[in-house]
Amino acid sequence: MSEPATVPSPIPPKRRPRRFWRWVKRVTLALLLLIVGTLLVGFGEMRWTRRSGQKKLEALSAKLDADDPGWRYEAVIAAHNAKVPPDESNSAMRAVAIVKGFPKFESGRTIWQRKSDLDIGQPPNELPDAEKWKELDIDYLAHESGLVELRRWDAATSRGRFQMNGSGGYPFDMRFGNSQEVRNALTCLAWDSLRFAHAGRGDQSLASAMAGLHLVRSVDFEPIAVLYLVRIGAAHQALRAAEQALAWCPTTSDQQLAKVQELARRESVELSIRSFARGERAFILKGFELAASGELDLDRILDSRHTSTGERLGF
Repeated sequence: MSEPATVPSPIPPKRRPRRFWRWVKRVTLALLLLIVGTLLVGFGEMRWTRRSGQKKLEALSAKLDADDPGWRYEAVIAAHNAKVPPDESNSAMRAVAIVKGFPKFESGRTIWQRKSDLDIGQPPNELPDAEKWKELDIDYLAHESGLVELRRWDAATSRGRFQMNGSGGYPFDMRFGNSQEVRNALTCLAWDSLRFAHAGRGDQSLASAMAGLHLVRSVDFEPIAVLYLVRIGAAHQALRAAEQALAWCPTTSDQQLAKVQELARRESVELSIRSFARGERAFILKGFELAASGELDLDRILDSRHTSTGERLGF
């Protein structure tokens, strides 16, 4: 009798990977592809945007070279500096020299700031407290000789301007303290105008206010936007002094008042922003060029902005 055939043991089926881990791998791969793809697209778009922007800038620069020669930063600075007169005939430097000869106050506050303290809570058409005004007026004698000279400014006064030079050759590190001194001269003339008005001398008061307007109009300020604001503020200060002088002393002659009105009218229609906007445009483009070439030292700019803004503007 034959032995029964041996039945082989069944082969256990292979265990398939768990579906969970399969999806983990798929999701991980998809995320990696997404991250890499995003980086590649972003990098490509950045390069394309930069190249496209550079082409537009070059086309616009070429158009400006043809339509407005001398518009670039170096040319604007050179053109401004080429017209700076010698010191002996430079009315701007003459005004600076006068102001620098005025006494310095321990408090560091200017005459106009101290006078403004008297206006707090008081209508501008009312005279200030006599005792407080007397305290302020004590300092007039120390300014009188300089104010006598500043009062001589009129429409025939020669023009003046200041040199524009970067500190150490660095184009963004400029000093505009001299321009601020011109505004300080306007401050003193405004005080002079109010002092005459306080004494009841209306025509002399308006004459000092007009001298201030002639002074600011005789200076060709540096073609930078911030100095356009300084220029506007200086003229406004002179006009504000004339306005308050009329409130304090209405007995002025019609002839003198007509002169002030004509000068104020000319100031309102003749001041052009073009030179300042043109200089600001050149200044900004120069920054882009230095940044693109890697020559722009951001640390130096930030240090300059934090430590010398007041010195540059004289505030």
